[in-house]
Amino acid sequence: PALTCPANQSLITATGTCAAIATYSATASDNCMASPVMHHSFSGGTVKALTAGTGSGSAFNKGITTVTLRATDAAGLTRTCTFRVIVTDTERPVIPVCSTAAPVNAPTGLCSATVTYLNPAFTDNCAPTSGTATRISGPASGSLFPVGNTHVTFRATDAAGNTTSCVMVVTVVDNQPPVINCPPSITVMSTGVPCNAMGLYATPTASGNCVGALTPFLLSGLMSGSIFPAGTTVNTWQANAPNGQTAQCVVAVTVNCGTNHPGAIQERGAQASASGSYPYRLTPNPAAEMVDIIWEGPAPRQVTVFDAQGRLVWSQPVVPENGQMLRVDVSDWAAGVYMVALRRENAVVSKRLAVRK
Repeated sequence: PALTCPANQSLITATGTCAAIATYSATASDNCMASPVMHHSFSGGTVKALTAGTGSGSAFNKGITTVTLRATDAAGLTRTCTFRVIVTDTERPVIPVCSTAAPVNAPTGLCSATVTYLNPAFTDNCAPTSGTATRISGPASGSLFPVGNTHVTFRATDAAGNTTSCVMVVTVVDNQPPVINCPPSITVMSTGVPCNAMGLYATPTASGNCVGALTPFLLSGLMSGSIFPAGTTVNTWQANAPNGQTAQCVVAVTVNCGTNHPGAIQERGAQASASGSYPYRLTPNPAAEMVDIIWEGPAPRQVTVFDAQGRLVWSQPVVPENGQMLRVDVSDWAAGVYMVALRRENAVVSKRLAVRK
């Protein structure tokens, strides 16, 4: 009989499998028989599923399979031909979950930490169907990682050379508060009436564990160079580190009027005011446009506002005849925290005001 084979076929594996379905057609003719009987055989590669006749429609595994076709006529005469089915795996391996490492706190005084992790596992459509990815960049497990986020990249490679990559983020946290240092407290003498005096003290210093020098700001009290009332004014300074940690220290400025000086009465009054007998409130707080400063009892002499760095932002004398409230327009102030200080003859009381946009 006469026999015509199909051409070689090149296929890629079906998604999720390591095989491909090959369909083809072959023609056979004979001088004494209309349709010679067709048989097939496979060699080389393996086949998942077989079909009769020419074997068209069979599932061919990855690799090269040689297909041999044989036509047989009524007289038992035969003719054969061969062609190849080439199945290639182009499907990438799958990394279900890239390895993760829990955040690690840096040890005290350090800006790095030792982190251990496992390389991620991967799966593949062809044997071997599982494996472990290889680290291709970033520190190895057990290395020192710096504070912040460090990327570690892994690559999975299957038997066909197909690759997939994933990135693990290793986070080392600096959870240590900054260090802040206030100068020693000071005492100044005054003989005036009312009894008050200028107080001068050095600006506090601060540093963060991993960022170096920080700029402290006055949280409550008065700046150096202010006129301090009789008695002791506690000035609280705060340092904020980029990691969200804070630290505070205080420097006290005492204005000493002497036991027999008329200002001693004021000094006692200042101490009473500092203990909270001079209540006032800010509403709304936080504020975006207007804020009302409302006090109880006698009106303050002056209302002064400082920003977070202790710089004077706004100041206004208070006219007692105008009642128990002062309205301030903060619409053009930058968002942040401010210190509102109310000054009386014998005391200064301050509160924080948050301005939002």
